[in-house]
Amino acid sequence: MRLRWRGALAVLAAVATVASLGASAAAQLDLRATASAPLAQKWTRCGGQVTATVTGASVAVTGIDTACAGTTVTAYVRAGSTTLTASGTASGTSATLTLPSTPGTVSGALVTAGTWPLPTTWAQTQTTLPAVSCAPVSGSGTCTAAVSGITSWGYPSLTDYNLNVTVSSSSSSAVTWQVTFNLSSSDLPFVASDLSDNQGGLVKVSASSCSASPRTVTVKGTTGWGNYHQVMSGQSSSLQVHATTSGSGGLLDC
Repeated sequence: MRLRWRGALAVLAAVATVASLGASAAAQLDLRATASAPLAQKWTRCGGQVTATVTGASVAVTGIDTACAGTTVTAYVRAGSTTLTASGTASGTSATLTLPSTPGTVSGALVTAGTWPLPTTWAQTQTTLPAVSCAPVSGSGTCTAAVSGITSWGYPSLTDYNLNVTVSSSSSSAVTWQVTFNLSSSDLPFVASDLSDNQGGLVKVSASSCSASPRTVTVKGTTGWGNYHQVMSGQSSSLQVHATTSGSGGLLDC
């Protein structure tokens, strides 16, 4: 009888021990468990109506929301079948962007801030382009393009001309250049429908549509001819193009 009682006491002691361990483990779990906060991320979107004014190769964007300050602003300008793109950083409520070339007649424009498209109204201010003009692609300073000679022929009406251009700069450091031809300029013999590179050192950047006014072609110098693609004080580049009213051209073919 005593043995049975002692056995019962041993079983009760074991159950109490297990219960004690379980309570302790449960207490530890309660102390260590923490509630997980739901994942939340806040997105700030630029908004508001903007205006894009295209003047030559420049795009002035105004009306930018202050929430867009410091973001990348991109303008997409449609001219004929070509879309030109320019990007820059918003400064306050405006940004001035430079297109890779001067568009012809603009048919539409869209501005984005970051990845957000903005409601855009646009306008184009027509300017009278010279027959040739130069813009720096990179490097400090400016560049100049000047007509150094025109040879034209054809009978009874002129059908062809060669145009010689000199690109120069007064900058003390090298400037990578690009030149725009305004084939509609009254300084040229006629409005050419085709344009070719006579020397082989030009790379086409862009061209307006054949119906655009002015009709333009933008080129840059090849990097395969040493420093031909760059100008600086004491270092210029010369180029020659052939314009015609018929045939085909590698830079423009209307």
